[in-house]
Amino acid sequence: KRKSDAGGGGGGHRQVSPDAAPVVYVRDLPVGTSDANLRELFTPFGAVKKVLLMKQRGAALVQMNSASAASAIVTYFTTNPHLAAVLGQPVHVAHSHTPIYTKEHDGDGGYEPAPNKVLLAIVTNVTYPVTLDT
Repeated sequence: KRKSDAGGGGGGHRQVSPDAAPVVYVRDLPVGTSDANLRELFTPFGAVKKVLLMKQRGAALVQMNSASAASAIVTYFTTNPHLAAVLGQPVHVAHSHTPIYTKEHDGDGGYEPAPNKVLLAIVTNVTYPVTLDT
């Protein structure tokens, strides 16, 4: 239903550049937002390939299956900002010009993360000396 509204009549629908990233930037996300919440909001426009939640920033990058799907999302929610909501809270949706990259190429034009065997520990307010055995 939303997909047909976004492209209806072509009014205000901009041409997508061939090198545009198929990624949507979402900000002002409420605490508790999940990958599933964003997939539910954007799936009517096409397949969601990846969701990168940045919980500490209250933002996310959502990679769609095509740049035209990402553009349709931005056009629709710019035209209908009252419908851009996650968990009942209004969010801001914009087109991102940067694709979501992780470390290893998956052979299908996308990237998949490599296994990570590094543990990062941050110690603050150290009272006693700390040593690490390697």
